Formats: sequence, C-alpha cells, structure tokens
Amino acid sequence: MKRLFFVICLLGTIPVFAGGGEAPVYRKVVNTAFKRGEQLKYRVHYGAVNAGVAIINIDNTNKLVNGRPTLHAVGKGNSIGAFDWFFKVRDHYESYIDEEAMMPWIFIRRVDEGGFKINQNQTYDHNVGRVNSDGKFLTVPKYVQDMVSTFYYVRTMDFSK
Repeated sequence: MKRLFFVICLLGTIPVFAGGGEAPVYRKVVNTAFKRGEQLKYRVHYGAVNAGVAIINIDNTNKLVNGRPTLHAVGKGNSIGAFDWFFKVRDHYESYIDEEAMMPWIFIRRVDEGGFKINQNQTYDHNVGRVNSDGKFLTVPKYVQDMVSTFYYVRTMDFSK
C-alpha cells in the first residue's frame, strides 16, 4: 500500500508542459470519474482493530482561483474507539483543484497525530513553477500535485491499456 501511494505521488510530480503565448495555457484533463458532492468513506484498520475513519469529499464550493474554477476537496481522518485513547488522530486536508487542468492552486494541511502537529499552507503558481509553502518559495515542476489533488488526478487516468 505504501508503494502504491509513493507511485501515485510520483505521477503527480511528472512535468508536462503546455504551449506558450501571453496568456497561460494549461493542459485539459477529461474528468468522468467524480463530481461535486461526491463523498468517500474509508475504515482504517491497524491489524484486526478498527483504528479510524477517513472521509474525503468534493464539496459544492464554487471558488475561482487565479480566475479559474476549482473543485474544493476536503479530507478528514480521525482515530476511533479504543485506538483513540492510545493514539489520537485529527487530520484535516483541503485542496483547491483546477477543474480543467486537475492541478492544485491551494493546499491546506492540519495534522495532529498523537500530539505530533503539522500546519501547512501552500499556494501554487503554475505559471512560474513555484509554490509558496508558509512563506518559503520552492521551485516545482509544472502540474506538480499535492497529496489530495494527486488522489483525484489519478482517478481521471485511463488505466485500461
């Protein structure tokens, strides 16, 4: 499972360049896999023990980012039952994904796992190939994906061949 996640993350970092010109030109990804209002629920197991639940959905928000329509994906994960007594997990992820190009514009991460906390805010500038990660600017390949947008981008791919 860890290998599959690693491969999916790598797919999201493969640079794909669109044509030039004055106005940015982005790829067009055909999406017949999901739409607004979708909600997926997962049970998380640690061996035979029900350890948590994860819910990811595309809400009905219609937000423009850089003048482009986005899908707002929200993922939440919580530990449950007896597992929650030993290792409390409260994770929250959000991504604003370009509806046509299936690339992230904004990524928000709030992780609290057994007292270990991560708070991340990332804003992507795909025109110049960089991300502002909490004030630190990093160079990234065009169409790089965050953790949540990767999940949705991969779902648009045709694996039949």
